Amino acid sequence: MKLLRGFWDAKRLASTLEEAIAKEASTWKPRLLKAKVNQDAEIGPSERDEAVRWLATLSTKVQAYPETFAMSVSILDRFLNAVKARPKYLRCISVSCFFLAAKINEEDEAIPSAGELVRVSECGCTANELLRMERIILDKLGWNLKDVTALDFLHIYHALLTTYQPQLLDTYTCMTPSRHLAHLTRKLQRCMACHQVLGFPGSVVSLGLLSLDLEMLIPDWLAATFMLQKMVKVQNESLIRCREVIARHLAAQRDMTQNLVYIISAPANKSAKRKVAQIEDDDIYDGIKRLYDQDWKGDPETVAVTEEVAMVTGGVACSSQLRQDRDGNLSPTLPPLQPITAMI
Repeated sequence: MKLLRGFWDAKRLASTLEEAIAKEASTWKPRLLKAKVNQDAEIGPSERDEAVRWLATLSTKVQAYPETFAMSVSILDRFLNAVKARPKYLRCISVSCFFLAAKINEEDEAIPSAGELVRVSECGCTANELLRMERIILDKLGWNLKDVTALDFLHIYHALLTTYQPQLLDTYTCMTPSRHLAHLTRKLQRCMACHQVLGFPGSVVSLGLLSLDLEMLIPDWLAATFMLQKMVKVQNESLIRCREVIARHLAAQRDMTQNLVYIISAPANKSAKRKVAQIEDDDIYDGIKRLYDQDWKGDPETVAVTEEVAMVTGGVACSSQLRQDRDGNLSPTLPPLQPITAMI
């Protein structure tokens, strides 16, 4: 009976994947931003990436689902591909995209009002301006917001892997499927802030990211990648180029953390909210180090609160657990470490 149930689960997943691929094929277009010619007249690639990082911060601040962040980035890219907007409107456009995505993905009681979102995001526009921009985005996109995102494909791929290869993570006692998916989700969110991935469909981006992660986890990663590649019908050249783009982007983030110098600042009376923000920054730095340096030994208290899932230590669960508040207590004996960028 268990084997039969697994067979039907695999069939349903394969059918879901086919539907997602068909929808992506009918709607996806390359969304490449050109280098800026006029500094004030158009939005360039670096400004787009900065807007995505700002959306990630906003998503964390309001504890939104990962699906909300992924859809807000998708709406933003589609809108920027359809119109030429000025950089001074980018924050208003971004927060409006997030507002639309929240209405689709979040629970009714979790959706902030326009005024509350303007206040929390500090976007610099008014609630009325947000609502007007929301209507402009809807008109330009033909009121069609439900696009297939890279996160949707990542969920399907991961479910297929754990269905066909349930022993995939048996070697790692602390790595459950939900923790592994949460780990992949965090990496995918960082990749969304790279404009170069806009040249690839979401199905290829997720497959490239998953392939890179499997390469570090299991010896037969190539067979698992080929199984999914055959289902999606992705060309080798496209997958290889996408892997290279993702690997360079994640490696660049790792190099940035290696150029950080820590200074000790005097302890101050900070609010719990500010403490949580400090811990989140440390989580990102430490998590990236652990992903790329297996010999790294983190501070036990930092490791306890980090959200990133390393191959040995494990991490947090997916989706709903990503929304939970983190512990805001720091060590009472030492002041917090403040990261600064070293000028080399």
